Amino acid sequence: MMMLLIDVGNSRLKWAMQRNGQLQATQRIEYRGRPLPLLFEEQWADIPPPKRVVVTNVAGQSLALALAAWVQDAWGLPIDFVQVERESFGVRIAYDDPGRFGVDRWVSLIAARNLLPGAVCVFDCGTAITVDVMDASGEHLGGLIAPGLTLMRKSLSENTQGIGVVPNLSEHPLLARDTATAVQAGSHWAAVGFIDRMVDELQRNMQAPLNTVITGGDAGLLLPQLVGAYRHEPDWLMKGMAIIAEGKA
Repeated sequence: MMMLLIDVGNSRLKWAMQRNGQLQATQRIEYRGRPLPLLFEEQWADIPPPKRVVVTNVAGQSLALALAAWVQDAWGLPIDFVQVERESFGVRIAYDDPGRFGVDRWVSLIAARNLLPGAVCVFDCGTAITVDVMDASGEHLGGLIAPGLTLMRKSLSENTQGIGVVPNLSEHPLLARDTATAVQAGSHWAAVGFIDRMVDELQRNMQAPLNTVITGGDAGLLLPQLVGAYRHEPDWLMKGMAIIAEGKA
């Protein structure tokens, strides 16, 4: 069976084909400000029609409706939107209200539970930086949400006089000599410090080996400055979606 797996984030659209249990390469595109039906047509009009379309969506109802309408028109299929469950695929989430737990975070925990042994901490570095910790039995212990690089820079640019547009630079000096670089580097080091400190505190409190996974669009930017042994998984969410899709096929 061929399935199309789609992850709709706050700014990026990611997708991959699952063919007979084999996950294909993940594709990515920025979708903000683009006409959605045209974007969907450009990306998927020429692919072989899938048997199922499985979607995680954190971008809201209007985008979900637009995607569902296009898939129905193109292939005559309903979309299987992934929904958070309190306990499934070996994971039990800590939130009192499962409906308030992000579906992307839940899928990442499912990937961790099924692909890694022992306790795990997953850092997803996108629009927000999310942190979720799970023990070796699959019990979610809780998590944190912090602004990501773009949000930190945008907040300073929009709410502080004189900063202006902050560039995306490839280097992150420890001390900058102009304001724009200071904001860019400061947000970078803030994220690095947050992640490394969280791992230190978790390992001290858990007193057990801890797998640390880092994923998301900004993970590759942060990884060179991180001190610990992080497992970089650019396609982590897709791996979790593939587990769910196969399990409910």
